[in-house]
Amino acid sequence: MRWIVDTSAWSRRDLPEVNEQLNDILSEHKDSVFVLSPAVLLELLRGPQNDEVAVERETLTDSMELLPADARTFELAADAMEVLATHNAEAHRLPLSDLITAALAHQHGCGVIHLDEDFEQLAWHSGLSFDQRRIELPDESESGSDHPVADRQRALKREFAQLLHQKSVSEAEEFLERFVEQLR
Repeated sequence: MRWIVDTSAWSRRDLPEVNEQLNDILSEHKDSVFVLSPAVLLELLRGPQNDEVAVERETLTDSMELLPADARTFELAADAMEVLATHNAEAHRLPLSDLITAALAHQHGCGVIHLDEDFEQLAWHSGLSFDQRRIELPDESESGSDHPVADRQRALKREFAQLLHQKSVSEAEEFLERFVEQLR
């Protein structure tokens, strides 16, 4: 199995929890390998400066297959945006790099490893078919975060958004109208 590692996971690969989970995914099947999405490559190249950009590019492309993107990749991404837009008024406003990466995964039969809910939404609601695996980080409130209340609020907001994305547009609108009325 070929796996695209999204920027959200790749940029945290030095964390022991992330590295362990990445290694676990590779060891599940002896033919598992990491491959590179051109969109992820561009995001990763935004970090280094000066000559380091060229060095990082060479390091990444020498160590992983760079998947080819073509016009069909972008058609698939646009199709996914259309499907998501009918599901929820905001659902299609995902990062373009995530849409392109999901389209590549669908097109090339790859899975996507990530840390955020965007790829879950794409796998469930976009019409694109690909395996996705979410890397779990330890709960920040248990790992000594200075702001456990803010961490909990962020977690609740993420869960709230995920639950809304699972509703139809009319169900979500109706729920939000009732919710806002209660707050008033």
